[in-house]
Amino acid sequence: ASKILQEIGVLAQAGVREVSLLGQNVNAYHGEAAHSGALTLEALMEEIASINGIERIRYMTSHPRDTDDELLRAHRDNAALMPYFHLPVQSGSTRVLDAIRGALRALSTEDMDRILAEYLTPPSPPGPRTP
Repeated sequence: ASKILQEIGVLAQAGVREVSLLGQNVNAYHGEAAHSGALTLEALMEEIASINGIERIRYMTSHPRDTDDELLRAHRDNAALMPYFHLPVQSGSTRVLDAIRGALRALSTEDMDRILAEYLTPPSPPGPRTP
């Protein structure tokens, strides 16, 4: 993690304002924190957001298996994290997903409603601007 943060710090000093984290399954990231052991993707993005000059953070590709409430909270709470959630899906059938890999399951409408309401609903827009 320190190498990633160091590189982003150098980029920010050079004027870069947006970074993208890219990986085959980026939300399974677990790096080493400087002082406290493991660092999750969510904690890494929080560290990146604290780098002076970095205004926007994006990431892809995530995997449904590693999408948890901590990642969803990051979308709600980290202002630098762009409101884009890339989540590839294969099938809506739990039976098919069980046959492919037992750890996966289809998201129900209730699951999606909860995720949207709790984490991904954008804040209310500001009132009208006056000239």
